[in-house]
Amino acid sequence: MLYTLADNWNEFSFKRKAETVVVKADGAIIANDGQLICQAARDGLGILAQPPTSSMTT
Repeated sequence: MLYTLADNWNEFSFKRKAETVVVKADGAIIANDGQLICQAARDGLGILAQPPTSSMTT
């Protein structure tokens, strides 16, 4: 799942110590609605990475 309002919305960035790996992502669900995409993640439809200002609270 990709959240289009995020910076670099089509990339996942993983860090371990001094190493950073960036992986290009292609999602079946692409949206600019944070609540919709959070609900889809809670429903088990995929992996979601959102900016820290987004909340997954219900």
